[in-house]
Amino acid sequence: MLPVSSRGFVRQDQLTMIQQAEGLKHNPSLMLIDDADRPAKWYFELKQARLESQATGAPMRHPMSGPVTLRWRS
Repeated sequence: MLPVSSRGFVRQDQLTMIQQAEGLKHNPSLMLIDDADRPAKWYFELKQARLESQATGAPMRHPMSGPVTLRWRS
């Protein structure tokens, strides 16, 4: 079993995910930031390419244009 402080942290993340899932049911436009949200952008681009490939039967096109280096500062 997780310590009390860990349970609270995990529960907070769980509630955030539940709220995000509820909001995404309404198909909002997503406002993503360039480098910080790059992995999310890649995910959505790859998902869309896969769905298009399945719907049309055409080979999946790769949406990424080449190697990219991400750099974060905090």
